[in-house]
Amino acid sequence: MATTKKNTNKSGKSNSSAKNSRKKKNSSDDTMKFLLVLVIAGIAIALIFISQKDKPADGTITPTPTVAAGLTEAPENTPAADPTFAPTAEPTKPQQEPENTPVPTATAAPDPTAEPTATPAPTNTPTPTPTPALSAAEAEKVVKDKVDTSIYNVQLVNENLVVGNSGYYQFGAIENQEFVSPFLVVSKSDGSLHFYDSTEGTVYDFTKFPVNEPVTQAPTPTPEPAGTLTAKEAYDVLCTYSKESLNIAKDVKEYDAEYGDELTLIDGVDCYRINLSEFSNGKVRNRGEFYVSVDGTKCYYIDSDTNEFIQAEK
Repeated sequence: MATTKKNTNKSGKSNSSAKNSRKKKNSSDDTMKFLLVLVIAGIAIALIFISQKDKPADGTITPTPTVAAGLTEAPENTPAADPTFAPTAEPTKPQQEPENTPVPTATAAPDPTAEPTATPAPTNTPTPTPTPALSAAEAEKVVKDKVDTSIYNVQLVNENLVVGNSGYYQFGAIENQEFVSPFLVVSKSDGSLHFYDSTEGTVYDFTKFPVNEPVTQAPTPTPEPAGTLTAKEAYDVLCTYSKESLNIAKDVKEYDAEYGDELTLIDGVDCYRINLSEFSNGKVRNRGEFYVSVDGTKCYYIDSDTNEFIQAEK
């Protein structure tokens, strides 16, 4: 009678137990794979749900979930996933009307024959050159031109004096170690000379320096005695006498006259001597000597016959 020998492993267990054990292990691995697929699918659906909120309502495209590498895609008859992972569908938002885009207005092409319009060149407005400030040395010269420096010493007192809106150099004239009032100021803008009253802060026009200097009267010439004539005026008086009254052949102006400042005393009266002559026949001939008083009231001539002084009558 043949004897059947059963295969046993080293532990003494039969091979059928090992096969059953491998089947259970394979079934457990399949279950784990299936659950892992469900979890991945749920995560993908949740991501799709979240992305749906950020996308516009119109034209929504649901992406196909991607199976992770190394995993087996679930068959079509895979039971539905856990309803707790299913996203709640949101109501579809109405599609917004497209905004009206303004149509650009067509611009006419420039006429090539038209002459270009000349753009006027900008006018350069000259910048006024400020008047240079007068130097202190120049201002001192202005003062010294008006002050007798042989009597007064000129000293700069303040080089930044401001009165109103004007700037000045302030100078003082010193005599006997004291300032002579008032102070002198020179305008920095135009170099004009003025007086300055420091007590009132007033600038006024320059007249003369010093202001209180007594006015010296010009010496009055000593008048000549009333009616006193010069030698020339005495000759003019002689010309007023006629030739008959002087006992001569021609008028006085027709003769050459010679006179000087010498005075001759006649009848107690000072008189100018006037000699009349003419050129005749190649010779100078004397036509008489005449005497006119310094007061112009009397005129004398010498009588050639008696050699005496005769008073002429007009």
